[in-house]
Amino acid sequence: MTRSLPVLAVLVAALAGGCGGTNSRPPPPGTPSEREGARAIDELTRVETVRWQLLLVGDLWGVRRGPEALGWLDRARASYRPLSPRVQPKEPRLDAETLAAFDRIEQRIRQRRSFDDVRDLLAPLSGQLLDGVVVALDARSAATDPGVAAAVASRILPPVPALYGPDFLASYGRFARAQTIARPLTPSLGASGKKKVTDGLSELREKAYPEGIAKPPSPPPPGFVSERIDAALEALRERYKL
Repeated sequence: MTRSLPVLAVLVAALAGGCGGTNSRPPPPGTPSEREGARAIDELTRVETVRWQLLLVGDLWGVRRGPEALGWLDRARASYRPLSPRVQPKEPRLDAETLAAFDRIEQRIRQRRSFDDVRDLLAPLSGQLLDGVVVALDARSAATDPGVAAAVASRILPPVPALYGPDFLASYGRFARAQTIARPLTPSLGASGKKKVTDGLSELREKAYPEGIAKPPSPPPPGFVSERIDAALEALRERYKL
């Protein structure tokens, strides 16, 4: 599935973009909740939950695992529904198009259409439509805040180690989305934070998820996943006052 660059990652990357090379920009003062409000963080976390679930839909359909793809599509739709009452009064057409996109994707998978045909609907849903949802939720300002991005990643990551064995797909989806969100934070992480977050998560991907949704034939030793996730979470919480 072609990976979109949704608003949270793009805007945070733009915010950090003034920092070249190894320079480190300190995070904004105060906590993310104090700056942007708890509801904005809650709603952005839900948007990113929809995105990691849709990522799995595309990857699963890419290898023709249809029933599983449909199952994750149902989960993504259910994750979006609590946002609908907030979006619909402000942007009724956007809300209707977003809900309809789930239905059209389901229809194409059930018709066993090509991967490209399904991707042509998944990409705009994961990208432009959910970007519009962020704006309709009045969360665009929060989406430019690196501390908010850190908070969202810190909410998505914690279940990853426990899921790695019994629910590998959920573990991968959460990990992959959180890594995408955290990557633009590198300029504001500092040297120690970069080692634990940017470099640590990259190493984790290479060893624990070398083939994406496919379980590796030689998984890392017990404790490796939790060690890397715990180190990243500690660095994010310390750096951004979470």
